[in-house]
Amino acid sequence: MLCCLQGNWSQPSAEIEQFLRRYGASGIPFNAIFGPSLPQGHVLPSLLSKDALLTTLTKANASPSPDFTGGKIMKKILSLLTLLMSATTQAQTTDLPEPVKQMEKQGIEIIKPFSAPGGVEGWLGKYQDMGVTLYLTPDKKHVISGYMYDAQGNNLSEKTINDEIYIPAGREMWKQLTAAPGITEGSADAKCQVVVFADPFCPYCNKFWHQAQPFIKDKSISTKTLLVGVIRPDSAQYAAAVLAAKDPAKVWYDLESSDGKIKPALKGNTPA
Repeated sequence: MLCCLQGNWSQPSAEIEQFLRRYGASGIPFNAIFGPSLPQGHVLPSLLSKDALLTTLTKANASPSPDFTGGKIMKKILSLLTLLMSATTQAQTTDLPEPVKQMEKQGIEIIKPFSAPGGVEGWLGKYQDMGVTLYLTPDKKHVISGYMYDAQGNNLSEKTINDEIYIPAGREMWKQLTAAPGITEGSADAKCQVVVFADPFCPYCNKFWHQAQPFIKDKSISTKTLLVGVIRPDSAQYAAAVLAAKDPAKVWYDLESSDGKIKPALKGNTPA
């Protein structure tokens, strides 16, 4: 997905790029399309080709265009973007073999083709965030959905799905988890990092905390605890109070080491 972003600047901020990437999108400023050094007449034919589009945008002047905010220019840009989206979608749909195209109608998002043995053509897809492999027969009239195995019983589809879908998704999820507000215990040099979801009043979370302490002290693991509120009606308030404390790590240590007896003070504005 390509998102055109309104604003008199040259590149999206890191925060905007991160948000867009989360939904498989990229951001391009309006003035990257109508830059001072990029003739308007050069844009339209280039939009029909993805490679030509990338080349065009690379050549675009990074400095803001003084006239791109005008109403007429804005309408032209929106028209060009509509043309770009329809041309890209049409090209992708046209390139798909008919049996594979039919899979899209069943809700499978087709991602890319891949090499497959046995004379078939592989296509990688995704359905409700689950990886799907499709195999187009040599006559290109039939498609088989499922895993492919070799004579030794090895799953040949699994690696493609893992490499292209699950591993990148897992890395992105890990980045979000480690960036979320929480309580870090242990050394940055620990051999293993563990993300824990814990309720302030969860007895199993508390038991895990006690059992993890020796491994934290010898630098076998470090933990990042993300607090949730599910056990009691006031769990969320106490979780918020821990995170809002001057020293959240100490408040959490006191709560867990006392088996829930030393609770953080709830202030009047502690969110529920």
